Amino acid sequence: MVTAKDWVRRFALPESWFQPVYGFVADVAIQSVNPVNRNRVLWASRLDAEKRLDILLGIAKLMPDTHFDVYGTRVLDVAPDSSIGRLGKLPNVTLHGRYEGIHSLPVEFFFVFCYTTQCDGMPNVLLEAVAAGLPVVAPDRGGIRDFISNETGWLIPHHTDISAYVRTLYEIRDNPAEAQLRWTQARDLLAKRHSYEVFCRSLTATYEREC
Repeated sequence: MVTAKDWVRRFALPESWFQPVYGFVADVAIQSVNPVNRNRVLWASRLDAEKRLDILLGIAKLMPDTHFDVYGTRVLDVAPDSSIGRLGKLPNVTLHGRYEGIHSLPVEFFFVFCYTTQCDGMPNVLLEAVAAGLPVVAPDRGGIRDFISNETGWLIPHHTDISAYVRTLYEIRDNPAEAQLRWTQARDLLAKRHSYEVFCRSLTATYEREC
């Protein structure tokens, strides 16, 4: 992903040329999820290679006491990732297939949303997860750090660091008060920057600036 900061740095363009317009989500939860149990992790995205299902596979292997519910289907017309089949063979992983947004899922069964990826922009699924009441752990790739930080969730510095994911997931599971705090800060940022009203104002300001 090429960001505005990349353009400024690479081509010496003025920062004033760029105006971010953040995506929006609706129906933000007032409270975080109070999970039915604390040993289920939600993962949801495209089942394509850049989502690094091999990383998820490694995490699940090292956490046999934790169940991983995986939602999504392949989107890109390329050879299937062999990790999908291996994930489905693990006793602590359930592959659920297609889903219609995070709010369509039984979020009350999960204590965290875990996201793996090799490259990304600002994944809308992370906004949806927080809006649904779930704390988030995600890698520091692309534009993810614009929303997820160590104040609003858990940011994994190196996206291939399986052990860091494992340590972090156990930390979240064992510290529900900290999970609540970071989710609350993520929810506040979501309401401040990713509401429909803010989105409309940003578009209006951008068009007015161009005129």
